[in-house]
Order: sequence, then C-alpha cells, then structure tokens
Amino acid sequence: MSKEDELKLGPTGEYPEGKLDEADDGELRISVGKVDDKVVMSFGTPVEWIGMTLAQALQIGQALIAKATGGSPCAMVTGGVATDEEPSN
Repeated sequence: MSKEDELKLGPTGEYPEGKLDEADDGELRISVGKVDDKVVMSFGTPVEWIGMTLAQALQIGQALIAKATGGSPCAMVTGGVATDEEPSN
C-alpha cells in the first residue's frame, strides 16, 4: 500500500475486526483536526454510524482531547493506529 493510500480518508473495503452486522461497510479512515477554535472530525464519505473496539474509542477520545488542548493540527485514526500525518480525501 502506498503512503498516499495509507493517508486516504474514507472506507478501505476491509473488515479488520470482522463484520458487525449486515449494515457494516467495513473499516473507515478518519482524521481529527483543528480549524480555528473548532475540533473537526473528517470521514471522507457520508457516515450513518461508527462501530469500534474499546481501544479505538479511547484512541479517538484521546485525539479529540489532544486537538482541544492544543495538540498537533491533524491526527489520522484507522484500524487502531493514529498518526499526525496530513490525510487526503
């Protein structure tokens, strides 16, 4: 997988944690960033719901807190991995 593909937001077409139910569309790469005085989550696609492991929920919570308290401008969250790389849609 290329670096560009690794940073692309939206669905990956994979199910690294298995399929939750028939409505599960699989893994979704998201980013958590800060724009002016707002924390912004970007999904790269319309999203109806998100399911995640407990560890992934903690990771997203930590990313949100980091952005709200002056952390780096952008964090990518995917499959339990976060990075400060700048994502693309």
